[in-house]
Formats: sequence, C-alpha cells, structure tokens
Amino acid sequence: MFGIEDREYYGKRIPERYSGIADGCSKGRNELKKIDILLRNVAMIGNECFSECLLESLESIILPTTITKIGKADFDKCTILTTVNIPTNVSKIGDLCFNKCTRLTTVNIPTNVSKIGDLCFNKCTRLRTINIPTSVSKIGDGCFKECYSLKSINIPTRVRRIGYYCFFQCTSLTTINIPTSVTYIGNWCFAYCESLKSINIPTSVIEIGEYCFIGCSSLQSINIPTNVIEIGNNCFFGCSSLERIDIPTSVRRIREGCFYDCTSLTTINIPTSVIEIGDECFLGCSSLTTISIPSRVSLIGDSYFNGCLEELKEKEVLRKKYNNDCVIV
Repeated sequence: MFGIEDREYYGKRIPERYSGIADGCSKGRNELKKIDILLRNVAMIGNECFSECLLESLESIILPTTITKIGKADFDKCTILTTVNIPTNVSKIGDLCFNKCTRLTTVNIPTNVSKIGDLCFNKCTRLRTINIPTSVSKIGDGCFKECYSLKSINIPTRVRRIGYYCFFQCTSLTTINIPTSVTYIGNWCFAYCESLKSINIPTSVIEIGEYCFIGCSSLQSINIPTNVIEIGNNCFFGCSSLERIDIPTSVRRIREGCFYDCTSLTTINIPTSVIEIGDECFLGCSSLTTISIPSRVSLIGDSYFNGCLEELKEKEVLRKKYNNDCVIV
C-alpha cells in the first residue's frame, strides 16, 4: 500500500509494486502537479486520497484501468484540477469525490458506473457538460449543487429518485429530461435554477418535494403529473414567469406558500379533489384574476390571497371559507 509516509514518490510515478492507495495518501500536498498511477493491480483509491491539493497543485490525474471504485472525497477541493479520466471499470464514484473542483470543466462517466455519490460534483462552478451513462441508477443528494455553468443534463432511465438539492442553484441549466422511471423529485431539487424555462415531469412521478422549484424565475410552463397527491411547501415560490398552471385531479393538498410571488400567474384551476390549501398559498400573485376553488376545500390558510388583484373572482366562495382575506382580494 502506498501511504502518506512515502515522501520520495510525491510528484512522481507511484510504483507498480503497490496494490492500493491508502486513505488520505496525498491529502493537502500542495507540491503535487501531476499524478500518474501505473499500478496494474490497484482496484481502489482510499478516501480523501488527493483531497485538498490546493493552490499551484494537482492539475491532472491519470488512473489505471484496474480501478473499480473511487472513494469518498478523493479529489475534494482540488481547485486546480481541470482534467480527470475515470477508468472504464469504475462502478461507483464516492460522496464528495469532486467537491469544489472549481476548474473542472468536463467529465465523462464510463458505462459501468451505477452510483454517483452525494455532493459528488458540488460547487464545480465551471463544469459545463457531463454525460451520465444509462448504467447509472442512483444520483446522490446535492450531486450537482451549485454547478453554475452546467447548461444541460440527461437523467438515465434507471434512476428512480432525484435527490435533495440535486440541481440546486444550477443557474445556467436550461434543459433537463426526466425519464419515466423517476417517481420522486426531492426537496430543493431545482431551486434557483434561474435559466430553466420549462420542464416535463413524467406521469410516473408521485411526489414533488418542498421548495422544489423555488426561485426558478424563468420557468414559464410546467406540468404536474396525474399521480401527484400533494404539492409541497413553497414548491413554486418566486416563479415570476409562470403564467398558468393546471393541477391534476389526483392532488388533495396544496401546501403553504406554494405559488407565493408568482407575479405572472393569471389563471389557475384547482380540481375538486383538493381539500386543503395552505397558508400564503397565492400571496403576492399580483396578476391572478381567475381561480376556481372547489366546494370540498375545508381549510384555507392565513394570508391566502394577500397582494392579489381586486378583480379576482370567486369572492363568494372565499367569504364562506375565510372572511378576513376576502376584504383584501
């Protein structure tokens, strides 16, 4: 095993007689410029192996084809790293593996990879493109969080869950395709994706998490699948370009702040299946003129229509449900 005490090999080729690389092997070694691992028998790289190789440090790395797993935080905070090849035999990329690799621009993931760990590419602020192969079945929470330069991405057909914060604040993301295998979209998943204009959510999705599209200020249209039962808290908060939304008959609850500050929203149809509308649900919807509220609704929260136009229809229903707000609409 090649360990941190083997100082004579810093910046040189790691010799072939070693069968593995220990945890933290070169962590924080700022004298490294390039690593060329020629090991023929190595199958794994230990956790945090090249983590925090900062400043004028690690620029590129060549990994052998024998590697099958890249460990947790292996290249964490390697802020000069621009290029890395992931060998074809790798099946798992660990949590935080390329976290804060702020100069990394392109990554090709081989076809044997089945899992990409949590926060794997978090804050890779220059990452523009990434190809995720069809072999991938799990994309971890926060995987592409704050990848400001990422413009498009494909979700493989084996993925069933898009985790929490997965694309949080990917401000350049304009296009994403969600396959029919996905059943769950996590909390804050697409929050503050300011360039995202439209998204097609397949009918397989049964749950959309809280704050999922908050701050998606360019989002103009979105479909809510027919199997969704509940729209989470503040789900579309601040989607200021959203003009119309149709809610399917499967939905029973629209949670608090769901359409808060959707300033372009003019029309919304609430199906008869809905029994509950949360606090501040339409607060600040300054363009909303038409809404249909079913008689089955038994609970309407506080500040329900604050900030909406005087012309808003359905006042009679509102007076029966929540008299104080009807003075404001």
